[in-house]
Amino acid sequence: MRANAVAPGVVDTPLTAPIKQNPQWYQAYADKSILKRWARADEMAGTVVFLASDASSYVAGTLLFVDGGWTAADGRFMPPL
Repeated sequence: MRANAVAPGVVDTPLTAPIKQNPQWYQAYADKSILKRWARADEMAGTVVFLASDASSYVAGTLLFVDGGWTAADGRFMPPL
């Protein structure tokens, strides 16, 4: 048995729409990642497909960060007041 997890960064979805409505907040979140943008939902799919496939048959107990480099760069967030 294997157990793995995906840790997404900020993803543009209906759930995050309230943040997107505030341009300062939206950009502040985007600027925290190395890629300087939000992810699209379809960009999470490849990681999930990989973990569900035989290609990851020897991957176990792993947390895969799919966050555009946010965690690697810093990981902290101070929202604008």
